[in-house]
Amino acid sequence: MWANYGVIQPHELVENSTHMATPWTFPESIETLFTQLKNGVEFSVAGGNPINEVTAVMDGYITIKSNPQFDLATGEWCKKTPTEQTMIAFKAFFRKADTDLRHTIMRPSVCTTGQAGY
Repeated sequence: MWANYGVIQPHELVENSTHMATPWTFPESIETLFTQLKNGVEFSVAGGNPINEVTAVMDGYITIKSNPQFDLATGEWCKKTPTEQTMIAFKAFFRKADTDLRHTIMRPSVCTTGQAGY
């Protein structure tokens, strides 16, 4: 946006913060959330009001925590020390949690027609 239109206005920075907090819901790709956070940080830097890594990670965590499927993963994330809770670690940790979740609850169920009630 800023590359096409010039100076970022204060109201656009507020809109950016709101956009970074846009809900993400499983089973949507977790990469969507990571991109949303990355774009929001880049926009804030370009607007002269940078969002730091700690805030970006916390925004991502809060968004993921709103998905009950990630209760176990978010609990494990909280056990990490603040120095371990970097954006790189956040993405790796929740990418793995997302993959694990997809392999368990998203795979087609294998059952007979009788078990399915037919």
